[in-house]
Amino acid sequence: MTLRFAYLAVLRVSGWLALLTRSDRAKDAELLILRHQVAVLQRQVGTPKFTAAFDAVYTAAGARIIKTPVRAPRANAIAERWIASARRECLDRMLITSERHLRLALGES
Repeated sequence: MTLRFAYLAVLRVSGWLALLTRSDRAKDAELLILRHQVAVLQRQVGTPKFTAAFDAVYTAAGARIIKTPVRAPRANAIAERWIASARRECLDRMLITSERHLRLALGES
């Protein structure tokens, strides 16, 4: 138990140290990617678990909220598989040069 706790503590501290070495541009790029992932997750969850206030927070952050089709549980899996394969095929092999380039690559204007 203590070994696991020590391991988790080392992971947390190393994560904080990694954040200190990142530039502001890298942090902004990570935020753009996280916003995209939040938009994808919100498409997955079509249930009313999230309130209108929750939607307002993400809308203010620039995320677009898209509801999933009613009674189509496989729509999420198909869309997510396509998005993941498109990301692997395109973005993993692309050298992002600026924030503008990242926005264009992710389809955000």
